[in-house]
Amino acid sequence: MMKLLDDFSKLSIRAERPQTCMEIAGLPRGENVCSSILAFFLDPEEAHGLETLVLDALADAGNKTETFGDGNIGGNVSVKREEFTDKISTDKRKRIDILIRSDDHVIVIENKTARNPRIDNPFDVYADYQKEIAENRHKPKILLTVAPSSAGSEEGFNNITHARLVREIRERIGRHVSDADTRYLTLFLDFLNTLENLKEETRMDQKLVAFLAKRREDVVELLTKVEDFNKELDKKGKELRTLIDVEGYKNVEQRFWCDRKVLYCDLFNNIQISETLTVAVEASIFPEGWQLWLWPHDGDEQELTDLSEMKNVLDRLEILADEHHDSHDGYDYTVFLHHLSYDHDHHETLGYEADIASVADLVQDLIDKLAAEGARNR
Repeated sequence: MMKLLDDFSKLSIRAERPQTCMEIAGLPRGENVCSSILAFFLDPEEAHGLETLVLDALADAGNKTETFGDGNIGGNVSVKREEFTDKISTDKRKRIDILIRSDDHVIVIENKTARNPRIDNPFDVYADYQKEIAENRHKPKILLTVAPSSAGSEEGFNNITHARLVREIRERIGRHVSDADTRYLTLFLDFLNTLENLKEETRMDQKLVAFLAKRREDVVELLTKVEDFNKELDKKGKELRTLIDVEGYKNVEQRFWCDRKVLYCDLFNNIQISETLTVAVEASIFPEGWQLWLWPHDGDEQELTDLSEMKNVLDRLEILADEHHDSHDGYDYTVFLHHLSYDHDHHETLGYEADIASVADLVQDLIDKLAAEGARNR
């Protein structure tokens, strides 16, 4: 098996292809970046010179799912990023990725660039906000994704894939090229390639195909053992969940999931501390052991840049966790790793075979302290 892995590590997974600017910058799946660029080209009043190209393409793509009625968006178009929904109700402060207003429509767009994202957005809040501000205008709701998804369908969201939107754009781009600003047209075409590559990426390297054909039995044996290991990770994570009690806390939200591709399971406990601070306590089991980390965010799972409140809470509650800086999908973020995490620089850490009851006691203690702190601040 070790030789199999050594041989495999020498191969390229995919054949090379030219990179787009966003890929060079490490941002091909950066949702915020993608949404900002998309909003710019959706706005016919911006300097790109493409007028209503993207807006018309979106409407035509939506028409095929009966989203836009007759497809006429109307005049006086305005496009806004990160629209907050608390203008109507302060207890429903969520962010809409892109909100488009016109004489005839109020369009809500939620944009997802990950290939298989967890889509648990508050679609009901988006729909309620849209209804409040739309008056008699049409109310299309769009979920843009890499792969087809039914998320949000109960709240009236219609799914359009990025590839489908790009096809609609390419079909009509010729009539807009002559009036477009060359600088923005180059950026736009590169952006379209990036959206298409979200799904396709690159073609498979033929050396890898040949390797898999030659060593198929060995690879299948390895994958079977990995699948068995994933089942054990899932079992450990679910056992931990049964030992954690959050029923008595109104300010704790708990979720559990496993990612079989990267070999870990995660028990996620979201704890509201104050109006400005929510702490996610995550207990994750990896092949290396248990990782316990605390992630400060604003309640909408947006990372905080000001960590002073988080540090004060940890000091006051005597929670032993150190700052850990990392980056993902082009964004830098900070979490606080507990001293007993397997990858921490301390002598005593929680390895893979650590007693789950002991892990549960530690996680429960963190939740109890933080939940009580949040209750005192209510």
